[in-house]
Amino acid sequence: MKPTDALFQDMTDDELRSLPKGWIAVYLGRPTRKTIDGVKIAMRLRVAGLLLLALYLYGSSGIFGTPLVLIFALACYEFAYYNLRKEKAELDYHLAQAEYTAEVNALHAGGA
Repeated sequence: MKPTDALFQDMTDDELRSLPKGWIAVYLGRPTRKTIDGVKIAMRLRVAGLLLLALYLYGSSGIFGTPLVLIFALACYEFAYYNLRKEKAELDYHLAQAEYTAEVNALHAGGA
């Protein structure tokens, strides 16, 4: 568990249910890395699709000329798109983590 989750670390289900609604909302709204993992999975699926397309074109007519250039351009695009999406997902996660930390700190200070 992350340091920002220390507020809820050793609580049982009954203790979590007894918390004020504001505390539970903060706990349930904590950021996860699920979006970042989704970006990686989507990239792998797109790369697999490009590989299948390249194999199909190579098997059907040989991969020469324009198809080779198009697949190379698509591969470059996917690489750039993946890096952009990964950076955006990381930034969004870190911003959400900072907001979550501020909310937990406010709860500790008695701002609930």
